[in-house]
Amino acid sequence: MEADGDTRATIAKTMHRSRIPEAPVNYFAKFISAAPLFLRLGIYVESLVRGAELLTEGCLVQQ
Repeated sequence: MEADGDTRATIAKTMHRSRIPEAPVNYFAKFISAAPLFLRLGIYVESLVRGAELLTEGCLVQQ
């Protein structure tokens, strides 16, 4: 017996709703894979802060 279109759509919605959420290990793996990006971002921010410190230090020395 073949299901009609409405029944198939209902089954698909039910299957989608009952999908098992991702395991925490998967989130951890995603975070670890993004670590190089965070490292580069940290180095960039650190260099901006250091540049601002040097700039203000230079301005204070000139006065």
